[in-house]
Amino acid sequence: MKKISLIFIVLFVSMSFGCSSYLDVDGRSNATVSRFRESEVREYQGANLDPAIGPNDNSIKGVQYVDIDEYSLAVTGLVNKPLELSYSEVLDLDPYERLITLYCVTGWDATILWKGVLLEDIMNLAEIKSEANTVIFHSVDGYTTSLPLDQILQNELILAYSSNGLDLPPD
Repeated sequence: MKKISLIFIVLFVSMSFGCSSYLDVDGRSNATVSRFRESEVREYQGANLDPAIGPNDNSIKGVQYVDIDEYSLAVTGLVNKPLELSYSEVLDLDPYERLITLYCVTGWDATILWKGVLLEDIMNLAEIKSEANTVIFHSVDGYTTSLPLDQILQNELILAYSSNGLDLPPD
């Protein structure tokens, strides 16, 4: 398998949503409404949004606190130009928004408005080699996963830095 390795020291959002039988007029439970943060976007193009941050942290090694001033996004592997971007350089790239409903195997779902940069734009800066077919992601807490390159390109996946109009917090 030929691969590119994108080393993303990123803030992963871990969400866990509880259930409630009492719903308000928008179809949201009181418990859900109480999790919205001040100035968080709650509706987008007619869709009700869920709070971007759930009540519980279920990350692998707990909340990771990344110093944004020291943040570095490295793109290595099957590329012609290995790349390292600071957080501000990532923010300088063209932003994209995606309304996405996440479905968890534990039964919850959440519709959230994400903002970030196209992974394709980042990979184009590094000039991906034609034989690359898989992208491997590494996070600051040691978690690693991968996706087929075609899936990233076809679905216009983004590296998100905002949810529901707010910067991603450590939790």
